[in-house]
Amino acid sequence: AYISIEPDDKLVTGLYDDKIELEISDIYYKYYVDAANGDDENTGDSLISARQTLQSVVSDAEEGDTIFVKQGMYSPIVSQNKSITIVCLDGEANTIIDGGGETRCAYLGSGTSQTNTVLVGFTLRNGLHSMGAGAYGGTLKNCVIENCRATQRGGGVCYSVLEDCQLRDNTAAQYGGGAFMSELHRCLVTGNKSIGSYGGGIMDSDAYDCIIQRNEAATYGGGAGFSRIYNCTIIGNHSVRNGGGVCDCTAVNSIIWDNTTNLANTNYCNHCETYGAYNCTTPLMPGDGNIDSNPILRGAEFGG
Repeated sequence: AYISIEPDDKLVTGLYDDKIELEISDIYYKYYVDAANGDDENTGDSLISARQTLQSVVSDAEEGDTIFVKQGMYSPIVSQNKSITIVCLDGEANTIIDGGGETRCAYLGSGTSQTNTVLVGFTLRNGLHSMGAGAYGGTLKNCVIENCRATQRGGGVCYSVLEDCQLRDNTAAQYGGGAFMSELHRCLVTGNKSIGSYGGGIMDSDAYDCIIQRNEAATYGGGAGFSRIYNCTIIGNHSVRNGGGVCDCTAVNSIIWDNTTNLANTNYCNHCETYGAYNCTTPLMPGDGNIDSNPILRGAEFGG
């Protein structure tokens, strides 16, 4: 879109001889949504004239727009990787996108690297889908993803980027009860299950500065499988076979402790392709700077 300014306008008199055009693609719009008091006949340009349904605004929003959302219960959304930011105003405990046990909560992108839509401060719950029942794609910040179920992979999320989020009590029939092929920063991953295979907490994902605890896998990698782990605490996870903590992972500067299995190799699967450096785990992991001293973790968040 453009604004046209003629030479005789006071703004440009004496400066230009020809008409000029100013591109206004960087002038973004703000929308407001209120489940309790909004109306989809409203413009949505203020809290007083807020829309009622979140999807109506997501559909109308253009690249760069921001959507502010009041507390309430909202139906699932589809954003098609649109570069918009959706911000909860009243906290994730009060602002919920609910899949109703029938569909995915947030379909934000259609595959890997489609993370342009940003969702901030929501609870996504009761999602159901083959992959990414809570969220598929997108970037999630300060969100809770809970009680979602994938019939294949990624009970909580799939192909997403998560920052300061919680993945809890999600399940996947195959891989990644909490997350599959995602990137996690400063997240809590707890109580998730892979019912049929690898990666109770996360699978084929990258985790930075996360706590991964009390997750379960039907085969290998109760906490994580085929993942890259950096500066994480992985504790109290369980797998039926090997690698109660991690299996087929790269782990760096992490604590992997008090994980269990029904067989052997409780913290990590030492006959799989697990590489580690500067970790604390037992038995002593091959690699540079690893130790096997008890880290003496305390606090409920660490299972103490």
